[in-house]
Amino acid sequence: TLAAYIRAQITACFEVGILVTIGLVIIDVPYAIVLGVMSGFLEFLPMIGPVVAAGIITFLTLVTVGGKVALVVMIFLALLRIVQDYIIYPRIVGHGIEMHPVIVITAILAGAELAGLVGVFLSIPTVGLLIVVYNHFIAHRGRQGEEGPVSPAQFERELRRDPHPELPGVVDELEKDELEKLEK
Repeated sequence: TLAAYIRAQITACFEVGILVTIGLVIIDVPYAIVLGVMSGFLEFLPMIGPVVAAGIITFLTLVTVGGKVALVVMIFLALLRIVQDYIIYPRIVGHGIEMHPVIVITAILAGAELAGLVGVFLSIPTVGLLIVVYNHFIAHRGRQGEEGPVSPAQFERELRRDPHPELPGVVDELEKDELEKLEK
């Protein structure tokens, strides 16, 4: 799940870089592509990266273009941040690691509250690991009364007695059809 989280995080970085670039081009901010790429790279740092990117972009817009355009840029970046944090990012991360977006938001908020920036970085992989352990536990909980693995000698005896045993969960309908075709 850590690899899926990193893939989702990189996807979010690309997405933010592209959206910021498009927005800055529409607003007619100089160096829009460079600022969009910078914003995408800084997106990888939760909480701090977007704030630093917004500060740099707003400052450079204020210095190069003027106050009215800088205000429009600030509003655009604030709206993008809200949409990114509460709608887009939870869906990207949730889909990448098969978590509901509410779980993603809750995990990030809890991680930030418990351990700050480090908690934000570790919250999604930790919750993902807990979900995998829980699913593993649920999947194997019902097998407590089953017999263990068979010895090779016992397997040979069973195979001689029934050359095409019905093995639940191993031989599905398609394989049964193929076996019947081969026998004919």
